[in-house]
Amino acid sequence: MTEEQIESEELSKESVAKEEEPSGTMSVPMLASIEDILRASRIVMDKGGNVRFKQISTMFGKMKSEQNLLGYSLNAAVAFDILEPHRGRAPYVLSSFGGKLLTAVEDQQKKMLFPKFLKYNGYRDVLIGMRNSADLSMKKQTITDMWINVAPGAKVATRKLYTRTFASVGAWCEALEDSGQTCVLKKDAESMLSQILKGEEIKAEPQAQTPTQTSQAPEKEAIQMSVEMSRCPICNKADLMVNEKYLDKVATKGGTLLILERTFQCQGCSNKFTRIIKELVPSPD
Repeated sequence: MTEEQIESEELSKESVAKEEEPSGTMSVPMLASIEDILRASRIVMDKGGNVRFKQISTMFGKMKSEQNLLGYSLNAAVAFDILEPHRGRAPYVLSSFGGKLLTAVEDQQKKMLFPKFLKYNGYRDVLIGMRNSADLSMKKQTITDMWINVAPGAKVATRKLYTRTFASVGAWCEALEDSGQTCVLKKDAESMLSQILKGEEIKAEPQAQTPTQTSQAPEKEAIQMSVEMSRCPICNKADLMVNEKYLDKVATKGGTLLILERTFQCQGCSNKFTRIIKELVPSPD
């Protein structure tokens, strides 16, 4: 086992020793990828938008390190306003912004998270350093060193994880370019960051394509219900789709994106779950 793996494992053990459940507050850089943040947020949405950590604690896995990752992901979702402000052991609640984000197409999700990434206080020092650089760039090693200002007690392996998450989330929402060794702040991100630092009002975030009940239903052939299998978020056994309802459609370059509400019933514990599904119907050749 490498030194970084040992230190990462120590981080996991220390987190478990200090607190069995996440606090919901985020004062240091994030340790969860954007994929994990969105996955954790969708778990909250699938459970009705209001859930306690103990109810979903094993949904990333039963190992303590996997449960810690779920906690980190939920806390990051709070920092990005996907979940409501949270403290202690209160339920995690999906915010209005989070509901719009999770039902949007991916391009729209990136635009919605773009200002949230730039506003996050834990990234402030690094983003200012990049903005003040002549070419808006900063080496990842320098970024790793800078986390000492935010989290003085963090070990090298932990700070490298902070940097990896910073680069991946920033690149995903298109605020940064990640060349592998260096991160570069994009011009539109620099402009918005300057507005944020000056306390200027940011233009309204782009509105997600949200489901409505007024759109004309597409042809029956496009939404004919099929048997679909997935996994129950409670017991992880197979669940079966038992109902499907058309909500909306969005025209895209590749075809028509259907917004569907599907109801699933677990074949093990018999619980029912409602999920919002996006399904692309390709344009005819």
